[in-house]
Amino acid sequence: MLNAEQSVEITVLHRHGMSIRALVDITGCARNTIRKYLRADGKPAVKERAKRVEKLDPFKP
Repeated sequence: MLNAEQSVEITVLHRHGMSIRALVDITGCARNTIRKYLRADGKPAVKERAKRVEKLDPFKP
C-alpha cells in the first residue's frame, strides 16, 4: 500500500500526461497498483474480510 504522498504524486503526474509505464519506472510499483490508485482517485477502499467460521464455534460458550 502506498502512502498519501505517493498516491498524490501518481495522480498529478498522470494528469500531466505521463503514461502508466512511465509511472511504474518512476515509483517502482506494479502497473496494477498504479491503475488501482488512479481508478480510486487516491487511496482505494480496503475490503473487510468475512469472519472465519470454525468447527468448534457451536460449542463455545
